[in-house]
Amino acid sequence: MPIFPWFAAVAAGLALGALWQKRGFALAGPAARLNERPPRSLVALGRWPLTAYLLHQPILLGALWLFKTLA
Repeated sequence: MPIFPWFAAVAAGLALGALWQKRGFALAGPAARLNERPPRSLVALGRWPLTAYLLHQPILLGALWLFKTLA
């Protein structure tokens, strides 16, 4: 899969974002809340990412096993 066609889409997004900021448009949606403090649960997940990853794996695999067993 060639990488350069995909890079063109990324570069276009970067250029449009810079133009958007230069024109002074206000942020909308989730980007408007970037200065707010994140929920404590997200902060905990950010501090312990490997632990969160290793804990969610058995839960996810168990849920898939249960779904397969019941289906």
